Amino acid sequence: MVDTASKHRAEFAFAQLENERSLTSLRDELRVARGIVDRSRAEITALQTLVDAHHREHKALCEMLE
Repeated sequence: MVDTASKHRAEFAFAQLENERSLTSLRDELRVARGIVDRSRAEITALQTLVDAHHREHKALCEMLE
């Protein structure tokens, strides 16, 4: 009985350790993903600014041709 209880405690401790490692890994992945999202948002903002500038330039050129 004691042997079985010790075995169960050891299995439980090992499972907890695996869960902690998995959680740490998932947190790391989440941190990386958030960084990618932040960089992507910055790129989108820069591209939108560029598109807006090109649109204004195009509009001005079209007005000059009229």
